[in-house]
Amino acid sequence: MKHSLFIGLFLLLASYIKAQNGPCQSQLRIILLDSSSQQALHFADIEFHPQVQNKIDSQGHTIYILECLVNYDLHINHLDCEHKDLKISIQSDSTLVVYLKHSEHSLLPFTFKQRSSRPDANQINQLQIQRNKGQSVGYLMEQLNGVQLIKTGQGIAKPMVNGLFGNRLILLNSYSRLEGQNWGLDHAPEMDPNIYQSISIIQGAKALRFGADAFAAVIQMLPISVFKPKGKAIEGEVNVTGISNGWGQQAHVHLGSKVFEKRYMYWQISGSAKQIGNYTSSQDRLSNTAQKEAQLTAQLGYKHKHSIYELLASNYLAINGLYTGAHVGNISDIQKAISAERPLYKDGLKYNIDAPKQTVEHHFYQLKINQNGHKNSFEHILSHQFNHRQEFDIVRSSSAYAGPSIAYFLKTIQWQSIWQNKHIPKWPLQLGINAKHQINSYQGYYFIPGFKQNQAAAHAMFEHDVNRWHHEGSLRYDWQTYTIYTFKHQTAMVREPISKDWSYTYLSRYQIGTKQSLQLSFGKQWRMAAPNEQYANGLHQSLASLELGDSNIQKETGHFIQIKQQFQSHALHFEAEAYWQKIKGFIQLLPTGQFSTTIRGLYPVFQYKQTDAIVFGLNTFTQWHLSKNKTLSHQLYAPYGRSTQQEWLNYFPSVSHKFNYAYKRNKLLIEAWGKHVSQQKHYDSNTEFAPSPKAYTIYGVNIEYSLKKTAHPINLGLSVNNLFNLNYRDYLNRLRYFIPEPGINIAFKINYNI
Repeated sequence: MKHSLFIGLFLLLASYIKAQNGPCQSQLRIILLDSSSQQALHFADIEFHPQVQNKIDSQGHTIYILECLVNYDLHINHLDCEHKDLKISIQSDSTLVVYLKHSEHSLLPFTFKQRSSRPDANQINQLQIQRNKGQSVGYLMEQLNGVQLIKTGQGIAKPMVNGLFGNRLILLNSYSRLEGQNWGLDHAPEMDPNIYQSISIIQGAKALRFGADAFAAVIQMLPISVFKPKGKAIEGEVNVTGISNGWGQQAHVHLGSKVFEKRYMYWQISGSAKQIGNYTSSQDRLSNTAQKEAQLTAQLGYKHKHSIYELLASNYLAINGLYTGAHVGNISDIQKAISAERPLYKDGLKYNIDAPKQTVEHHFYQLKINQNGHKNSFEHILSHQFNHRQEFDIVRSSSAYAGPSIAYFLKTIQWQSIWQNKHIPKWPLQLGINAKHQINSYQGYYFIPGFKQNQAAAHAMFEHDVNRWHHEGSLRYDWQTYTIYTFKHQTAMVREPISKDWSYTYLSRYQIGTKQSLQLSFGKQWRMAAPNEQYANGLHQSLASLELGDSNIQKETGHFIQIKQQFQSHALHFEAEAYWQKIKGFIQLLPTGQFSTTIRGLYPVFQYKQTDAIVFGLNTFTQWHLSKNKTLSHQLYAPYGRSTQQEWLNYFPSVSHKFNYAYKRNKLLIEAWGKHVSQQKHYDSNTEFAPSPKAYTIYGVNIEYSLKKTAHPINLGLSVNNLFNLNYRDYLNRLRYFIPEPGINIAFKINYNI
């Protein structure tokens, strides 16, 4: 296989050119070929800036209508190949032939990448990940369009999309669902962002492949391709990050190469370690808030003719300290802690982590096989993951047991097989089946019951382009059963609920002229109630709360409609997305306003309840190109949630704004940003333990400089969060009753390329 992309442009000159009164327009046909086999590549995403019209000719080929002598930026994205960016200008009808090098992971090209006039609208690329070294994977996800975070203290954060999270949001590690999140809100996704080349948000018909329960979206984290190295020489990078808040350190090493020069076998290994001491708010250093993380990932890839084999093995360990002041012994102490303006439990800089704390292990293994024929493509994915979590209660006497109070064990096996046709250009079709087997067990005190889960599903998806219209749809059928083991009066109880249902999604997009498009999507989704929502009964230690499930809770069913408009010119890009979703049997964890005393202390009580709800809102993104080197952008998030009884839903984000100014010149990049979050006034105040926090605005800066003239390029970075050291609390932080958000944090990063 050649190591570079060859681009041929063959101009088909017209026999004559007629004089026209209006602007000159020419037709462009794009042909994509494999640089090695010379075979045609289908189902790529082709994006122009500014946007252009297109049509389908009598042979089924897509023809693009371009203004003569206008400069266009062309982005070609094929998930089985390297992306390509071109600048083109034509003055007559032309054909552009582009040779792409196979590099990426999947042979099913229209499965993941959303079409977007702004390639990074729903994706964080490897360069952005590089800029945010030292940050958590949750922080990176928050940069995606429509994503916010629900947190438990400082180090534990989970993404939410349009106000929905948890069991309604699917997280993908490579192409397999991340299952450890089913235990609840008490730990962050078990992922190290250093190993990923992109983080993408997927909605609509493409999301349905991964589950009928993606009410919010699917977020996919794609590891760096094992096929990236160009030869036997070892390639890679070393990253070192220093963090001021908590005086943390992080080191990451990534290496890879070809195994044999003349055979397409590759290897890759990545390892990292991170340590942060007790962090500080704007005024105080908080007791027992240190964190430790470690990760080791290995990949092996092999290409043979039209088949690709990839093996991925990943191991992740995290130890999180839990703020001591959230675990108190009596009602007067907890009322004092909630009403205090400043945290009551403070400490110096320490890296050791005492109880209360949690340890989280995640072991993930995935085998992926792609087979790409002339008329059909197949993809098979088999994965196994093992999650182990231990919780350590605070030790209140020297004779008390110091080991884990509870330990969870979750084993999951997943299998997917996908077929895609390639011989009907106007109607690409994908059919797939998948199955899952899962076992959950525990040791120690009871909180979530042991259970077994079996699931099987089948789905179909199509795409169709005609003139200015693009259509896509997906249909899925799921069958799911649990075997749940509970106890009542010391007697074992076995329950075996079964659920099965259809789900569907349809999307249609219309191109309005060369600069605008309008999109409409609608569909139905559903999910079975999770065991923790039905049978939880006890202390959720890291959330410092008692949680009560309800065995009468039934499945959720949602119907949604979404309208999206895009406008793009040379100087301005604008997106607006309005959404509305009605969810029958919406399950939520609500504060009861009561406290309960246990042998471990006194805790607020939360209970799972079910109601019919409506979720609606508006997201906008605007970007101005002020000059060649300067851009200014603004994002608006305005999500709302109400029950059909006209009651506001708790733990919904308030309206927020984000601003960003960027200046880039040669090797220097300077960014300044601001974030304003309004006070959440739409919630049930009768069930809350404290009023919602006041509105706040925080600022930050990011500076980068590249030393690319050296034999091994070095990139330097400096970032500052909460620049003015503001003291504030966030409504979406479950520990906001006890502690504020972190104060100023300065991170210095060095990236060395091998």
